[in-house]
Amino acid sequence: MTKLQDNHKRVISSTFHMLEKSIDDMIFILSNNIKECTYEIHRDISESRRLELLLKLNNLKKFIADFVKDNLLEKEITIQSHIFNSKISFWEIHLEEISSKTINKKYGNMGIDTKEYDDVLNFLINYIKSI
Repeated sequence: MTKLQDNHKRVISSTFHMLEKSIDDMIFILSNNIKECTYEIHRDISESRRLELLLKLNNLKKFIADFVKDNLLEKEITIQSHIFNSKISFWEIHLEEISSKTINKKYGNMGIDTKEYDDVLNFLINYIKSI
């Protein structure tokens, strides 16, 4: 194969990065019983199909690794603290968007004790800021 130019490597690397992360998510879902307080993954895939999928997904990761190596694609390096800081900001923004003032304005009166509701949200926001 002819050597890829840098601008092509960047776009190809990004696509493979997203693909690999998605595969990792699928492997996690297939390998774990997920039952959280706000969501649950219902297992409806048979054990034989689950094992087949895990094998195929791991093979796909190997194919990606070979492609990346053969084409001298660079790894995307992400700094741990950057991930945490961006997620914390994201959480804060979304919690602020469900304040009683915002909800009442967008969707009408909530019909609850908004002070108690907002106190809980503010506690969560402040707790998140302490992380």
